[in-house]
Amino acid sequence: MSILTALMHWRYLKPSLFIASTLGGGLAFAWFSSQAPVPDRQGTATTAPNQNDPHVSASPGGAVRGKVKQLLQWPEGLVRSFAVDQTSRVETSADRTPLVGFDLQGTLQVVQMPSGWLRMTFTGALALTGSSSQTDGNTAQDLSVQAHQPWFVRLNSSQAQLRVASGVSPFVGRIWESLASQLAVAQQDRTTWEASHVGSLGRCEYRYRRSSPTRITRTSTHCENPSAATAYDSLQLEQAYQLDEAGGLKQLNTKELVQTVAQEPLPALQSSSTTHLKWTHDSRSSYDMDALLADFNASKDLHDLERQAAQNLDFARASGHSLPSAMAQLVASAQQRVDTPTPPSKQNQDPGSDEPTLDTPSQQDAHAYIAMVANLRLGASDHLQEILQHVQQNGPIASILIDALRDAGTEAAQNLLQQISSDSGVERVLRLAATRGLSRVNTPSAATVAHLTTLTQSDDPVIGQQALYGLGSNAYRLSANQNTLSQVIVADLIDRADQAPDAESRRQALIALGNAGDRAAVTTAGLYAQDSAPTVRAGAAQALRRMPGQEPDEILASLLLDDDKRVRLSALDALAERAPVAASVAQIKDLVGSEPTFLVRAQAVRLAVKWLPQVDTLRTPLETAAHDDAFEDIRRLATKGLAQ
Repeated sequence: MSILTALMHWRYLKPSLFIASTLGGGLAFAWFSSQAPVPDRQGTATTAPNQNDPHVSASPGGAVRGKVKQLLQWPEGLVRSFAVDQTSRVETSADRTPLVGFDLQGTLQVVQMPSGWLRMTFTGALALTGSSSQTDGNTAQDLSVQAHQPWFVRLNSSQAQLRVASGVSPFVGRIWESLASQLAVAQQDRTTWEASHVGSLGRCEYRYRRSSPTRITRTSTHCENPSAATAYDSLQLEQAYQLDEAGGLKQLNTKELVQTVAQEPLPALQSSSTTHLKWTHDSRSSYDMDALLADFNASKDLHDLERQAAQNLDFARASGHSLPSAMAQLVASAQQRVDTPTPPSKQNQDPGSDEPTLDTPSQQDAHAYIAMVANLRLGASDHLQEILQHVQQNGPIASILIDALRDAGTEAAQNLLQQISSDSGVERVLRLAATRGLSRVNTPSAATVAHLTTLTQSDDPVIGQQALYGLGSNAYRLSANQNTLSQVIVADLIDRADQAPDAESRRQALIALGNAGDRAAVTTAGLYAQDSAPTVRAGAAQALRRMPGQEPDEILASLLLDDDKRVRLSALDALAERAPVAASVAQIKDLVGSEPTFLVRAQAVRLAVKWLPQVDTLRTPLETAAHDDAFEDIRRLATKGLAQ
């Protein structure tokens, strides 16, 4: 887990960014209520903080000669001390405006405990930087005090389990988790490996390479983010460490860079983090193991703590609004927009100021919507019938209520979405919105999966197609929680592709498999990448877009050579969601310079621009396109990309 991805959570960013997100678009702001084309090829939810349990999984690679020993393993009774210095920053890419960050300096004492657990104790200073004066409702002084509480970590393969003292902020917990994750990576005994991490901001696929026994590079990454607030462009990591003669950790140095693309309302962000951990001395201690075990038993799993923090956040969001009062606020605003089509004046703003005050109508609506979702998550089931009646009557906030049910994501909310999507008395556009909502819930229930499966046979082909794509999205989210139901869905989608009565049905099943992103379907995608129908080959490219591993990259690179422009375009679209590899980069260079079809060449230029920060050899073909391409639009596209 990267501390930088945690810091990029909206609740840690500059408050003015949050305020700006609610302006102009009313409720159509990024974190809670964005809309997408219909039907959705991918169903990326736009919700408040995801409460999925993070996990890390690793795939096999070549073993390192002279296996790396456990870095933090020594006899009980020995206390090992390390000097620690960690700095993290999040800032805007354009003008380097600081948003949030911290400096951590001091000493980390590590004690071995039974069952492989390590007790960590920090002494030193934790200071916040940037424009944020507090996080998670804690002041900088609160966080500094919390940082001195003991925490516990156990390293298993590439996974780090973490427990922190009760009352410690998730912000501090994330700092410790990032350090523990770095140690977990360092103790991997392979030359290359892949890993996925699922956390509050989605699932990231990583590729690691050990260039020497004590140097590791994260060579490429791909993130699918369930929050529209942040879209990652690249996540780079370099790690070097030194071992003592016994294989114990002597020194660890880590550099990490995270970049995001601009995505309303947030600008492009850039974050950097450095960690220096250096052994200083060992000492013997007469500590009481029973007392340490008591501290351990009183601690909490970090992710349990985060779930509790999310619930507390919901209580705070719901304050001042019941579900009916939030609905009434939104209905009144919707009616006012109908009665007053021209934008309201800036009468609620301070004279001479362009900054909105907290009582602008859009801000009030945003707070009402947030409170409504929070009330639904906290179990406001008494008013579900009222929501259903409003939707059935096509009330003024019917679509907003469907969004709120999706963002709440509770079993009761999903059940109501199922009812709406199959109610023939409900407007078709709302039934389709409810189907899309079921495709996007963070934790789909078994009933939701069964309902979408039934809807794939709908008389309405668009709703049926959305339900099919939604099954793939459900599988993706369920796999994040290691739910075996995802495997059942993927097997069903593979069967649908194999048994499809025509090319279009097969293409749609392959796109749904692309939403699922399960490596179990790589053989199926590879088979249909050679199909005689171009639309099926194009669908096979989409099936590979989220799938981890080297084989999908190789298949997509071959599809860039396809005779049909639709297939080449689909392969480029899929590669845009992946990290660059040598085979794909070579084909992109050729397409930028010699692709005959305008749309395909333009997409190749866009992808070359996207990959340029990671692959500098793409600069030459882009410079050629900027000067010599026959189309002004492509010249402008390449020129702008090079300037950025």
